[in-house]
Amino acid sequence: MSKVIIFGDVHGHLQLVFGLAYLAREELGEPPEALLLCGDVGVFPDLSKVDKATRKHAQREPLELDFAYQWARLPWPPWLEAIFSPEGLGLETPAVMVHGNHEDFEFLARLLPPKPEAFPVGLEDLPSVDPKGKVKYLPSGWVLELPSGLRVAGLGGIEPSKRFRPLKNFTEREISDLLALVDSLKPHILITHQGPARLHGTRGSQLLDPFLGKVGLWFHGHARSAFEPAQIEGTTVYPLADFTFVKANLPPPDSWALVEFSGAPKVVEFYPEGLWELTRERWLKARWGGREVAIMPLLGGWV
Repeated sequence: MSKVIIFGDVHGHLQLVFGLAYLAREELGEPPEALLLCGDVGVFPDLSKVDKATRKHAQREPLELDFAYQWARLPWPPWLEAIFSPEGLGLETPAVMVHGNHEDFEFLARLLPPKPEAFPVGLEDLPSVDPKGKVKYLPSGWVLELPSGLRVAGLGGIEPSKRFRPLKNFTEREISDLLALVDSLKPHILITHQGPARLHGTRGSQLLDPFLGKVGLWFHGHARSAFEPAQIEGTTVYPLADFTFVKANLPPPDSWALVEFSGAPKVVEFYPEGLWELTRERWLKARWGGREVAIMPLLGGWV
């Protein structure tokens, strides 16, 4: 049986994402097949491209800029290497992201490969946002098939506005193309950044409403009005909270979801006992790249 974990907006907290993946492996006895990120990952390799909102949040929580300071350039600090090395946590689970509205869109645009002639694609077909290839980018309108056969459709960004910006805002063409793929490929899961207007009103997008009834499970981040999953036309929509430390010492339990897949996907309750080990006050400090950085406590032996 395959298991995947879907996260809301992580805003740079990638160490925490892989920390939960490690706890899942220890508690469930097997690693998750993939970690799916619903945008606002905080992919800013170039600090000059960081937007005002992210800079403001980073004043309270420096992990908002963790991608720039730890993940984006080589050599990696030894504690990041330890997440994936056999001598460390030994994680092999890939993370797969759609983009949100707080990313370096010029950087992501340079990563975009030509659109495949046929879908679904495999993990090997996705570009990587980090130099070690641990975080993969699922472009808008693509459908991914994991080795288990689980199919994931993705759409990043938010509704177009008068100040339209490529990638930050999805297009009606991207939606129509993805709807056609959904009809033909029947993906099991849809991950988007913004949610449907039918559930969230003005916080959602009417352009996304046609996906209701097309997929069984739909996960999204961004803004939300409803805090509980809602079933609409046969689609269960899961509005995920931010998977961050900005408002608390632990991310809220409704900021991630565990899905089991064995022919059909289902969401199961998952709150690992060891999560308390990752509370923000337990994180370590070190200097890297000329500044103080935060280190997940599970990686303390590599400081």
